[in-house]
Amino acid sequence: MPKLAADSPARMLDPPINVRRAEMDLEGVGNAVRVRTVSQAAQDTVGTAYSALVRGEYDTALGFYDRALKQEPNSVLALLGRGASLQKLGRKDEARVAYDHALKIDPQNREALSNLTSIESERAPGDALSRLMALERDYPGFSPIKAQIGLAYARMDNLEGALDYLRRAVSITPTATLYQYNIALVLDRMGRREQAVEAYDQVLGSMSAGRALPEISVADVQRRLTFLRAK
Repeated sequence: MPKLAADSPARMLDPPINVRRAEMDLEGVGNAVRVRTVSQAAQDTVGTAYSALVRGEYDTALGFYDRALKQEPNSVLALLGRGASLQKLGRKDEARVAYDHALKIDPQNREALSNLTSIESERAPGDALSRLMALERDYPGFSPIKAQIGLAYARMDNLEGALDYLRRAVSITPTATLYQYNIALVLDRMGRREQAVEAYDQVLGSMSAGRALPEISVADVQRRLTFLRAK
């Protein structure tokens, strides 16, 4: 039978940031919050850093993001870019700090949260589960965290826990084909043939509706369905 997918439904975004959007910083306390535009110099430096990042020049990109942060210490875009550069360089503890900082400034930033979830999921299963559970407490409505908790449970052979959390992820994001696929794989591993068949059918339906993913082979799913139906 197919192996449980190890890839993350919260993959690092590529490109991980969008320097085209206008960036604003918040300053002040409580009701005295004011919004100001980040300096043009910092935006230009972030743009140069981003160009280096997409070319794969991660050390160069990191240098420019660090320069931007000296110009604007609370630039979310610079923090995201710094985190992405560090993550690409394998310096994951430092990347985590950058994403944490970005989330303190912008708690709903999906890029920072997605990349942080990805980093935490790469730990040993027990450690990953502990850290992902902590993230879930802070962000209970972010489905990739629940999906990653499900995958961590699966790596620990706790298939009931895996199924529970993957279903929680789908309840938040019903159209996520990768979540549906991992549910099918878990049901398959649990020997729940009829439920697995139904789940694989749902995956094929999602893919035919335009939600195909390169990491899921239609032919492999169809072959598995043929095998299960013949049992």
